[in-house]
Amino acid sequence: MLRRWGLRRDSRWFGCGLVALLLLSTLGIGFPASAAGEQPYKVSEFLIAGGPGNQGWPIANGHRVIWGPSSGDGNRITIHDLASGQDSYINRPKLAQWPLGVDGDTLVTTEENGIYAYHLPDGSRTEIAAPKGDATYGRTAARISGDIVVWAEGAYPNLELYAYSLSSKQTTRLNSQPVQRDGLALRGNVLAWVDRRNVSSAQAESDIYGYDLAAKKEFRITSAPEPVTLPAITDGVVVWGSARGNEGRLEGFDLASATSFEITTTPGSSWLPTSVAADGDLVVWSGPGPTDEDVWGYDLAQRKSFIICRAIGGQSGLSISGQTVVWTDWRHSGVGKYEGDSDIYAARLEPGPSDPPPAVGVPGSTDAKIEIVWPHDSAPVTEAKQVNVTAALFVSGTLLSVPREANYTVRLYRALNNGLVGPMGVGTKRVATQWTQVFPVWDFNDVDVQAANDPTDKYYSTLSVDELTTFTSVWAHGADPRTYFPKMDAPEAACE
Repeated sequence: MLRRWGLRRDSRWFGCGLVALLLLSTLGIGFPASAAGEQPYKVSEFLIAGGPGNQGWPIANGHRVIWGPSSGDGNRITIHDLASGQDSYINRPKLAQWPLGVDGDTLVTTEENGIYAYHLPDGSRTEIAAPKGDATYGRTAARISGDIVVWAEGAYPNLELYAYSLSSKQTTRLNSQPVQRDGLALRGNVLAWVDRRNVSSAQAESDIYGYDLAAKKEFRITSAPEPVTLPAITDGVVVWGSARGNEGRLEGFDLASATSFEITTTPGSSWLPTSVAADGDLVVWSGPGPTDEDVWGYDLAQRKSFIICRAIGGQSGLSISGQTVVWTDWRHSGVGKYEGDSDIYAARLEPGPSDPPPAVGVPGSTDAKIEIVWPHDSAPVTEAKQVNVTAALFVSGTLLSVPREANYTVRLYRALNNGLVGPMGVGTKRVATQWTQVFPVWDFNDVDVQAANDPTDKYYSTLSVDELTTFTSVWAHGADPRTYFPKMDAPEAACE
């Protein structure tokens, strides 16, 4: 991809090497999303609930979106009706584990080791399993599918699986080995979870295991432990995210054939997706995008991936029901705002083809500024051997920092005197705080500057950003950093 360099009118370039670089500069930018008209779905995004406050981990359930609690709402659950746009509320007596389980008109929660069911139309509450045990005894968040509610419980970390029938009001301990497990998912007769029986407590890897409620049989889904996300289950397929080698992946397990398959790799990163959800042929996840966490989708039938949301500001904690996707969104949290604020956004997916959704909040260009050059040990220029350089990025023409979530590739270049410009490396992102402002900066450490020990030599340093049109400042480093003028201007007359 080509890239253009730019310069503000109040800046100056000096030296034939820098001028040559300007003449060779080229245009570029881009988000690795589908090309125009190639998305299998049209994405229609809309806001469900905005800040201030933290609106957390929404659940899509038919015509409802459920979340809570927001900041200051205590233990209140909010139920939003997509058809009417109206909100209703359930006030729980105790704080519940998240995410909640919901199917149809029934919501299930784990509250201080008790399992409860709520009837959404009227908010009535029924106890499924009374609170049990002490601080060493635990129950996971409950899940529901149709008539069955499941959870894991036991003396931590070894938990056993239990199932409860809403119609018969009978609880059954499932025939499964007590192990460290969490992140249960349930659909129909299939239960899946994250399982750590094959690793030590110090390892970050886990497996995915499953249980067939009809056959009363446990089975292993992953072939070997690796970093994994919580699983999700759709029609005949278990899906989860994993990190393998240098790639983040989205994996699937076909329940009919008991075979694993790769769905897709996560774009541009070896990071795990942060959350995965599925319904019908659609799998959605939040994971690394070009600048921060975005929302992605994959159609299992069409075998096509697509972008759902690429707004600046992280998106995570998502859910899908039919063709409606909901998630927690931090696009309005950042510089000058309370960092805990988050919103709930949703998108309707309509069969395409279509263009990708806009990159909301993404600047097309940036003012890249070298803010400080620190000589090691505070040595003077004539003695310093190395320096640390810190750069900041601003939305062009303003003093507004790019969002703290931005993960741009920032490069440092420099020339010695009138020499050619050469690359010095890629900056390491760091989130800085000054007063109430939180913003990203990029550090270039241990940069050699020995040539500037000679008072007749000086370095000129500039910046570029791979993803954006860049307007850069120029930093002169030298004992005498004044501009080099081969032919000095001579005054024609004295000032009067």
